[in-house]
Order: sequence, then C-alpha cells, then structure tokens
Amino acid sequence: MVRQTTKVIFFEILGGLSLLLIAAVVVLAIRLASGPVELQFLESRVERSLIDLRGGNNVEIDRLTLQWVPSTRRVEIVAYDVELYDSSDKPVGLGEQARIKLDAGALLTGYIDNLSANIEGGWLTAQNASEGIWIVAGTVLPEASGGELPETPSDWILAFNQQSSSIIQNVRDIGALIRMEAFSFDRMK
Repeated sequence: MVRQTTKVIFFEILGGLSLLLIAAVVVLAIRLASGPVELQFLESRVERSLIDLRGGNNVEIDRLTLQWVPSTRRVEIVAYDVELYDSSDKPVGLGEQARIKLDAGALLTGYIDNLSANIEGGWLTAQNASEGIWIVAGTVLPEASGGELPETPSDWILAFNQQSSSIIQNVRDIGALIRMEAFSFDRMK
C-alpha cells in the first residue's frame, strides 16, 4: 500500500484542475476559430445592465456574440443592431455594432458589470432643448455655458484658464450620468 501525503494529493488535484482549464481554453479557441459564438443566455442581462446605465431608458440588442477579432488579437463580446430608446420609448439611436467590455470578476460571481461600450455605425439623435441644454440619444447632458470665442492665442489661453474648472466639473457630471470607464460612438450619422 502506497502512502500519499497531503501535499502530493493537493498537487495532483491542482494538476488535474490545470489540465481541465487548459482543455477548456483549447475547446473555446477551436470553437472561436470556426466563427462567433452566440451568447443568447447573456443577451437579456447585458440589455438590463445597459438600461441601468442609461437611467432606465430602454435598450434592445438583436444579437450578442463572443468572437475572436484578428485586428486587435482579442476575444470580444459584440452586440449587433443595438437600439436606444428615450423615456417615452421612441427610438433615439441605432448602433450597427457595439463592442462591450464586461468585468470578468463580476461575471464570475453572476453579475453583469459593463466597463465600456464602443458603438460603431448607425445614427443618434442630438437635440438642442434650450440654450446650453443638449439631449443626445435621450440623455440630457450637463448644461454648457455659452459665450464668444476668443480671437487670439493669448485670449484662448486666458479663456481656457478661466473655464478649466467648469470643464472639469462638466466632465465629472457626465461621468456621474454614465457609470462606465469608456463610451464612444464611431462613424455615426
């Protein structure tokens, strides 16, 4: 009879788990090489997290996939035909594609936490509701102060020094509205 110590048993279990993890990564790589993987089981949860980020305004995703992107050499979650609605459920934007970055730690615990979304193609509404008040894709942006544009470089520097605190405050206000690390729109009409 062979007697094994606790250390040997621990390392055998650790080795078995490592092999299982490597096998899972290989299977995922082979599956992604043959094309995108549909993520229908996450679609409604990702929609819900985007709705929460937009202050309750509805968001609909036509298709959600996990895919290998050769240009960036990364595995990304990509949503297709992302429709944005305002508070009265009128369409205010459509993105042909949205690359969504989720927090892996939160995902492992069962929560969906968006870190960034890069929406490409499509269109957005932009409305000047009143002087200095803009509504973009159904979201009211913080009020921008008006004024005349400087004419000389020294006037630009002086104006920037005077307005830098309000610019920083506006960026903070926008950051409070959108709880993400990044949100961008590319090639929009």
